[in-house]
Amino acid sequence: MMLFEPTLSLRRLTVLKDNRVVFDTSFHSGVNIVRGHNSSGKTTILDFIAYALGAENIPWKQEALLCDWVIAEVLLNGRAVTLRRSVENKPLIPMYIFWDSYENALSAPTDSWEFYGFRRGASRLSFTQALLLALGLSEAQGDGASNLTMHQLLRVLYADQPSLHSPIFRTDSFDSALNRETIGAYLTGVYDDNLYTAQLNKRETEKEISSLDSELKSIFKVLARSEQNANVESIGSEISHLERMKEEILTELSRLRTQRSVENSTKRINADINLRSELDRAKKALFNAQEEISRGELDVADSRRFIQELELRLRSLGNLCITRFQASQCLNECDVLLPLALKMPAFRGHLAF
Repeated sequence: MMLFEPTLSLRRLTVLKDNRVVFDTSFHSGVNIVRGHNSSGKTTILDFIAYALGAENIPWKQEALLCDWVIAEVLLNGRAVTLRRSVENKPLIPMYIFWDSYENALSAPTDSWEFYGFRRGASRLSFTQALLLALGLSEAQGDGASNLTMHQLLRVLYADQPSLHSPIFRTDSFDSALNRETIGAYLTGVYDDNLYTAQLNKRETEKEISSLDSELKSIFKVLARSEQNANVESIGSEISHLERMKEEILTELSRLRTQRSVENSTKRINADINLRSELDRAKKALFNAQEEISRGELDVADSRRFIQELELRLRSLGNLCITRFQASQCLNECDVLLPLALKMPAFRGHLAF
C-alpha cells in the first residue's frame, strides 16, 4: 500500500462586499481559536472557511448572504494556493483557483484565475479533482460510482455549532453506510478502490438476486393458483417442447412466405408478359393508323391539285366560249355590211383584182 502524507492548512480568509473587505484575518500553524460574544459571527466565519474549501449545504445567515465573495489562501503540501467562491444560497457553486499566494492573486489579472466547476466534465476537471491532484492524492469512488467530493470530505473535517456533536459525520440527505465507510477509509489512509468496487458490485448483485427471488416466488404463486405443476424440471421440459414447436411453426411460416413469394413472382411475370404483348399490339395499331393517315393526307393533296387543274380548264373553256361567241357576232356583222359595201363605188374600186 502506498503511503500519502498530504497537508492542507488555511493561512488567510477574506470576505468581500462590493469589492470592499468586510472580514480579513490570517491563521497560523497549530490550533487557532476564534472567540467572540454570542451572535458575533463565529459560526459564520467557520461557514465561510468550509465554503471556501468546497463545502455545500451551508446554513447561511442573512447577514452572510449580503456578502459577494469569500477568498481563502491555503497551503497544499506547502504550496500557496488561493481559492475564491461566490457567496450564493444555491448548490454547485464553482470555484476559481489562483496557483499562488494571496498577495500575488490580488495584483494578478482576472484571466490568471482558473475556473473549475463543482462537477467534472468531459474535457475539464472539477475543483475537487484539481485540489486532490495538488495534494498528490488519487480520486476515490464512493457509492453510486461517483467520485468523492470536497464537500463529502469536509463533512468529517468540519463541524459547525448548530450540528450535533455526537455523530462523526454531518448529516446529508444522500448519506449511505458505504459512503461514510469510504470517506473514513480515505481520510485515514486505508482506502482501497478494488475493495469498494467489489462491495458495490456485491450490493448490486444482492439486489438483483433479491429481485429474481421475488419474481420466482410470484411465478410459483401464479402456478399454484392455476393448479399447474411447479416442478422446475417439468417446466423446463415443457419449455423445450414449446421451443421445438415454435421452431417448427417458424420454419413452416418461412416456407409459406417463400412459396407465396414465388407464386406472386410468377403471377407478376405473367402479368408483365401480357402487358408487354398488349403494348406491342397497341404500338402496331398506332403505326398502321399513322400510315393510313399519311396515305389519306397524300390522297387529299392529290385530289386538291386535280380539282385545281379542272377549275383552271373550266375557266379556259369559258374564255374560249366567250371568244368564239364574239367571233360569231363579228362574222354576222360582216355578212350584213359586205353587200352594202359592194354597192358603194369607192369600195368596189378597192376590191378590184
